[in-house]
Amino acid sequence: MSPESPNPELSREPDLFIWLSGHPKAALAVGAFCLWVSVSLILRMWFIHRQESFTKKLLWSFMLLVPLFGWFFYAGCFQIPGYSNNSCPPSSGE
Repeated sequence: MSPESPNPELSREPDLFIWLSGHPKAALAVGAFCLWVSVSLILRMWFIHRQESFTKKLLWSFMLLVPLFGWFFYAGCFQIPGYSNNSCPPSSGE
């Protein structure tokens, strides 16, 4: 192996960054998708979870702009859309 040839074991950039730098249209599409999901979740939070405090919503807005991790934390901390605190008692089957 010559000194000029790149050694993949010594590469400092992850393969994903190398691939995205070689495919700018794909990088733009991934970025646009992440931004769309983040903005959708932020708008949903501000309009559906109105009872939450302003500070909490502002903090979550910044956190949701971090793709994937913010989305998972949001899904784990807020109730699913169909959930209601006013549940009926189970029927006795009669």
